[in-house]
Amino acid sequence: MSDTDDSGTNLWGRADEREFSYAVTIPGTSQPVILKAVQERETCAGTPAFPSHGHCVWDAALLLADYLQTRCCELAAGLGGDGRFQFQGKRVVELGAGVGLVGMTLAVLGAQVALTDQDYVLPLLAKNVAVNFSSADSSQARVVATAPVVEKCQWGEPFESCGILKSWAKSVDVVVFSDVLYHDSAYQR
Repeated sequence: MSDTDDSGTNLWGRADEREFSYAVTIPGTSQPVILKAVQERETCAGTPAFPSHGHCVWDAALLLADYLQTRCCELAAGLGGDGRFQFQGKRVVELGAGVGLVGMTLAVLGAQVALTDQDYVLPLLAKNVAVNFSSADSSQARVVATAPVVEKCQWGEPFESCGILKSWAKSVDVVVFSDVLYHDSAYQR
């Protein structure tokens, strides 16, 4: 892999790493859960219709995951809540999930999560869910978390084409996304 991707976008050193680790601290515990984000472009399904950047962890995903872990109580208070906002039991959809770091973080924190992206990225998303939520790995707190669902959700396609969004339509609690890229050529008008 080079420092430049298919579209000529300059990437930084993290894109060359095969795996990226990220610590999630569950409230009330001292031992963090270590999530692994596999970053393998070759695991993605073929070549996308347009250049894709869903194969690596971007800085905005790290910032959002950190924020949601450490600042969610302040967020709830700012929205008129009582400062006790928790993700436990919430239904969360991550749009343009890429490797799924943000959504997997929320799953470890107790949310029911749907990780969505274009077809091209789904094999990599599924691999990351398997690596982090497999019952074969009984270490840490992974076994107690519900594995995220991986779904195709292509911009410009009918809402009904994404099964989980259709079934959750009236009961999604939180929608998250970070560094979501839009290519005009991918959207059918």
